[in-house]
Amino acid sequence: MSVLPVLLPGDTQFPKGAKSPNLGLDLSGAQPAANNALLVDSAIGAGGVVPVVQAALQEINTTTTQGLTITATATTLYTVSIYMKAVGTGSAGHTITANIGYISPDDMVEQNVALILPLDSANVVMETYPLLVSAGTPLTLATVYGGGATNDPYTISVRLVQMPS
Repeated sequence: MSVLPVLLPGDTQFPKGAKSPNLGLDLSGAQPAANNALLVDSAIGAGGVVPVVQAALQEINTTTTQGLTITATATTLYTVSIYMKAVGTGSAGHTITANIGYISPDDMVEQNVALILPLDSANVVMETYPLLVSAGTPLTLATVYGGGATNDPYTISVRLVQMPS
């Protein structure tokens, strides 16, 4: 069990090497920064873990294809949350497809997930996928126009999140 460092009257900073009790955050330095570290530490709690956003993409009414890639730092669960919206100004049959690619550790073969958004009517597509990704391999998202579309506007927001183990 860790003991919370204490500032004595007149102290302006924690002693060098002082750490927060739960996460071991460095408290060395000025009091305001150290207090912020303590707030984070207490909000998470002893043994607490949090998801980490590895990458984000957000484009409003974009007219170009988009992409995002990370390399998995560990063999663990990642979640891909995606939101796509069309205003409906595209011609009949126009689409934008978001392709998610990753390598699963059970067979080391690339897996793909495709989300298709029609652009010829107002639509929203939103999904969250938990994916077990092999360490050292890419997790990618790339959009591609289809059905003759080349520059119809769409909105996309994506978060690639490494889940705690």
